[in-house]
Amino acid sequence: FRAVMRLRSETRVREYERLMASVPLLSERLTAAERGVLAGALEESFFVRGEEVVTQADPAYVFFIVSEGCCEIRINGAARGFLQKGNVFWERTLQNREWNAVTVVVTSETATVLTFDG
Repeated sequence: FRAVMRLRSETRVREYERLMASVPLLSERLTAAERGVLAGALEESFFVRGEEVVTQADPAYVFFIVSEGCCEIRINGAARGFLQKGNVFWERTLQNREWNAVTVVVTSETATVLTFDG
């Protein structure tokens, strides 16, 4: 059982590393070794259509990478853009310890978002 769980975990970490290598922000600023460490610290969160991943005016303390699905960016309820696989959000607010400037809502049937709690 432990061997199966370890293999599953290692496979997931490699998948996260590949995803991060395709994200310019991460591939340009982090070495492969640093992305590997980050991949091991990521947590998966699952959402369904209509759920808010983050809410405007809440504290921003988590870095997000969309792993699967699509999300809409809203400011004061108005659509301002979309996020899909490989898009990241909150790098600026996380660095500056700001409040969320937008609400992010899942628009696909489901979405998987990888999070790193800074």
